[in-house]
Amino acid sequence: MTIDREMNSRFSMAPRGFALVLAMVMTAGLVVSCASVKNPPGTVTAQFFQNPDRVWEAIQISLETLEYVVESSNRDEGVIRAAKPADDQTPWVALDINQVMYTQDQVNVFVRGVAEDPSAAPGQEALDKAAQDFVTVLKRKLGG
Repeated sequence: MTIDREMNSRFSMAPRGFALVLAMVMTAGLVVSCASVKNPPGTVTAQFFQNPDRVWEAIQISLETLEYVVESSNRDEGVIRAAKPADDQTPWVALDINQVMYTQDQVNVFVRGVAEDPSAAPGQEALDKAAQDFVTVLKRKLGG
């Protein structure tokens, strides 16, 4: 009886390779799970189980609804910066928006209000309210 050592060595490597791939997938899953729970400081977070393109379009429409002007936008990176012109009572307020896709149909949107002009900055409460107002409109647009 002859033993094909080459064939046995290929099969003996398969479990190790499978274990390595499984470990990598589990680690990636853990990173995604941890990231999805983490809310960056000073942000308002909304989670949607929708197509990321639909969420991106709803972000644009929500900004228009609230009369924000988009200053910069990068769809590939999922970031938008938009500002709202000042009125008699409120100085310029800007929103930094990050859209993060965790799975094909799970998207988190992180919104942070920032002062457009630090010398005439509104209080943190006003910045937080601007971010919350945006998320409220966004949820309405997406049916949530």
